[in-house]
Amino acid sequence: MESDTERSDRQKRKRIIKTAQKYIGTKYRTGGKTPRGFDCSGFSSYVFSKNNIKLGANSSSQSLQGHPVKIKDLQPGDLIFFGSKKRINHVGIVTKQSRKELRMIHASSSRGIIEEDITNSSYWQKRIVGGRRVI
Repeated sequence: MESDTERSDRQKRKRIIKTAQKYIGTKYRTGGKTPRGFDCSGFSSYVFSKNNIKLGANSSSQSLQGHPVKIKDLQPGDLIFFGSKKRINHVGIVTKQSRKELRMIHASSSRGIIEEDITNSSYWQKRIVGGRRVI
């Protein structure tokens, strides 16, 4: 049976995803932190702030918050980070994780706020640095 804490966390995760999905189609803006335009960390920070969770101002600082989670153990609402071992340069919000699918919603510099499956994306797969749980 699910504990009250588990139920509360599951509800928070759903609210975070629902909040993020409201902004699909919003344009990308370098340094953007509002619905007039977002960059990746501005988007994750904004979505989490709407759910009373404070995140750092950039993807690098966000990658130090919460605690690390293996990619296979990510849950909706967790953060996923990209870059190299020396530098984090992108963050997305996980919307679905299963054996067949890893979906995230994020600010794409070319397409704005989108949700996509990155399971078979050679671009994203080779850039994954790790995941974090802040909920």
